[in-house]
Amino acid sequence: YVVTADSNNITDNRINTDGIQRQWGIYLATNADSNRIINNNITTNGPGTGGTNYGIELVTCASNVIANNTIVTSGTTGNYGIYLATTSDNNAILNNTIFTNGTTTNNWGVYITQSSTNNVTDNVIVTNGTTGNYGIYLLTSANGNLIQSNNITASGTTTNYGVFLSTASSNKIYANNITASGITKTGATNNRGVYVVTNSITNDIANNSIWTHGGATNIGLYFLTDSNGNNATGNNITTNGGSTTNYGALVSASTSNLINFN
Repeated sequence: YVVTADSNNITDNRINTDGIQRQWGIYLATNADSNRIINNNITTNGPGTGGTNYGIELVTCASNVIANNTIVTSGTTGNYGIYLATTSDNNAILNNTIFTNGTTTNNWGVYITQSSTNNVTDNVIVTNGTTGNYGIYLLTSANGNLIQSNNITASGTTTNYGVFLSTASSNKIYANNITASGITKTGATNNRGVYVVTNSITNDIANNSIWTHGGATNIGLYFLTDSNGNNATGNNITTNGGSTTNYGALVSASTSNLINFN
């Protein structure tokens, strides 16, 4: 736990937390800036009802480097690989391997909220649970972030999102390999590659490889509810399912989006 402490090196550690309540591998808070979190092996496991697990969490922390870590979070519900919140800006999340595994709901690889201009590049992200699996999640004024060259897999029985944006604008989502899939082709529904919703505007989604597959309702790109003025260019999109409702791109209640050369 690092609080109001700058320019520390947290490197080459093996961290394992196990309990029935919340678990943190590494937690930075309150202007803990310009720290380097590199080459750590982090496992958090909270099997109880309240067992929310965080591999690395930053709250109000800027200009940190999180690189070359292996992070595994597992528990009943609420598993976060890397979590950035509340003006945690200008951080670099580079070349990490992240596994979030929950036996029931809600697994996030990288979760960013109210934080801007972060760089998320060259990570391997795998989320897996019954429902609510998100590779990268940008929420509520998570603006101007770069999501680039990541390998993202979100899989579970239902409701899998490769990249999810809600009230998040001016982000750049470039050259990622994104898979949102059910455990079996016929047994899972609601798989979205890139999902843009609720006043998420002027995002740039380019040159990604997107694959969604499952039982039904597989969508490569989805713009919903006043998500206006976004660009989607040069993406390679494949959707397939064992049942019905497969869309390469779907736009609903949103205007002035550009979808071309995909």
